[in-house]
This record gives sequence, structure tokens and C-alpha cells, in this order.
Amino acid sequence: MKTLLVLIFLGFIIHAGFSQSIEHSLSLDERGKYIYYEVVDSIQVPGDTLIKRAKAFFNSNFSAHVSQEKSAGEVSFQTQGKFQIKKGILVLSHPQGEINYQFISEFKDSKYRFWLTDFIFRPYKRDRYGNFVPDGSLYIQLETYPGKLNEEAWKNNITAAGQQAYLLAENFKKFLSKSSASSIQNKKPSAIIGSKW
Repeated sequence: MKTLLVLIFLGFIIHAGFSQSIEHSLSLDERGKYIYYEVVDSIQVPGDTLIKRAKAFFNSNFSAHVSQEKSAGEVSFQTQGKFQIKKGILVLSHPQGEINYQFISEFKDSKYRFWLTDFIFRPYKRDRYGNFVPDGSLYIQLETYPGKLNEEAWKNNITAAGQQAYLLAENFKKFLSKSSASSIQNKKPSAIIGSKW
């Protein structure tokens, strides 16, 4: 029993440490909006390959429309996405809400930059069937301070948005730098020869 309590306690400490380590990943931009921003310029991938990989990433990971613009040697992509935030511990957790965001990326030569911004929290409620569903048309900008009563939940939402933005950024960078990302998608399935095993 003591071992189980010690393991649970260590799990809480590790989870709290991870939350604090990337909590600072969101900052405020000049408009007063939370933003996650990165510039990547030390990558050994040609510019046209980066653009193809970015297009493949957006098409496979986002259901929203992806707009693409070209101007003066620069290509940009913009789309919308959402993160789901859970409340509770492990098995007892349930969806608390979702955070919608804008994902914008710009490519020039062999470097690129991207940012996530315009975070909007949409709380969930339990419907008559016991499912958690979005609460009508209630949308709350993440920058909106809710007052002392809901301050802790508000801080948790900002931390969760920072964690999810960090994870998405890591996946995006890994996908763009992976040398086999484009070759995997263009690979044709091998032909089946005969009907015998």
C-alpha cells in the first residue's frame, strides 16, 4: 500500500514538473493576445520541399480549410484547429472544454516561422445522455480575466494551451525536418502476385 501511495505521489510531482516546465511557452503579442511563436532557420531542407511537407502536414492533421498565399518569394499557410482540455486525474478525467486557435506558418528560402494565436476557450457541459458537449454559443477569449472565483481554472486553461501548442510545434518541426516525410506519402503499395501465400 505504501508503495502505491509513493508511486501516485511521484506521478503528481512529475506531472506538475512537466506542466511548469512549458507553462511559460505562451506569451503576449503586441495586440495583447496569447501567442506561441517560433522561427526555425537552421534546417538543411530545400525551400520547395519544406512547402510540400507543410502542405502534407496541414492536410493530414487539420480538418479546417487551409489557405495558402504566395508573395515575393514567401509562401504562407493559415488554418484553424482546436485542443481538447481534460479535467481530473487519469481514469477519472473528463473533457472540460476545447481551445480553438489560428495556426499560421510562413516559408522563405530554407527557413520558416510559425505561430499559434487567437486562443478561444469553449467550455463543455454534460447533456441529458451523460456526454460532454460544447456549451451552446459560449466562447471566451483566453486573455479575458474571469475574476477571482474562476482564476484557478483560467490559469489551468492557459497552461494547457501552452502544453498543447508546444506538442503541436514539436510535431510540426519533426515532420518538416524528417527526410522520409515526402517519400512515405508518394510510395505506391506493392503489387500482389498470385493468389497463393
